[in-house]
Amino acid sequence: MSDGKQSRVALYAVVAGVIGVVALVVAVFVTRSMLADQPPREHTRVTFEARSPDGSPPSTDALTQTQKIVQARIDDLGIRGSDVKVDGKDVVITVPGTDVDAVRRTAASGVLYLRPVVHVMPAAATATADPAAPPKSPDPQRIADEKALRQSTDQQIQVLALQFQATRCGDEDALARRDDPNLPLVTCSEDRKEVYLLAKSIISGQQVEHATHEQRDGDVAVDVAFNHEAAQALATFSDANVGNQVAYTFDTRVLSAPVLQEAIPDGRIQITGGFTADSARKFADAVNRGTLPLTLTFESAETERAPTA
Repeated sequence: MSDGKQSRVALYAVVAGVIGVVALVVAVFVTRSMLADQPPREHTRVTFEARSPDGSPPSTDALTQTQKIVQARIDDLGIRGSDVKVDGKDVVITVPGTDVDAVRRTAASGVLYLRPVVHVMPAAATATADPAAPPKSPDPQRIADEKALRQSTDQQIQVLALQFQATRCGDEDALARRDDPNLPLVTCSEDRKEVYLLAKSIISGQQVEHATHEQRDGDVAVDVAFNHEAAQALATFSDANVGNQVAYTFDTRVLSAPVLQEAIPDGRIQITGGFTADSARKFADAVNRGTLPLTLTFESAETERAPTA
């Protein structure tokens, strides 16, 4: 190769190198400018104390199950980059952004059962407990007494329990979230107008796969889909009980008690019961992906900003 050609090749190489360096410098400055124009990245850490329904220390299995359900609920909301961890007896949820309310909804807890209706009667008109008053934790003896009366298998005691419960549907329920699904139950309707004797539960909120709320023709409803095992149990029961009532209880009160018009083969039910849009959303959040085995009590929320470049 001649000296002239070698010089031109060397010159082209130098020019190409300079262009590459300039492009790199420009890219760095443009990237920094774009990052500077973006709002600071934030994430929020929300801490909940986990408690068993009976007040005993939560087991490792219950904490792990709670962690998985909460993570699934957050994933359903489309929140990416979230993290749910167990720290001792606390459940700590970290999400991008600052929407603490959304996080608290994923930690909502409630107990859903489907119980056949044995008997229903009107409740006496009573004063309603003050909703602003903080709920009191009943002592273990009070809970045991309520179970002995309202979850007895003795028919004579059941009649007495119906008559007694009809006079106190407006009171705070010491048995709320504590009824045994494998025993009968005497309880009131959510609107406190009726009192029911219910058989043991067919299926439970632990078997919920998905729950959503929607508005149709001015009415608000919650659609609930159960897992395969529960769907089979519901199909068998509904096929044999067309024309009978089944009660949907939530935290021990009856939300609604529709008459089965036909068999339910697909494990999907729709619950209506005077929901508002807000109460339907809260109910769906509380049972979505299954009932939490533990009660999560909000402790704190901290928002942190990631360092900027």
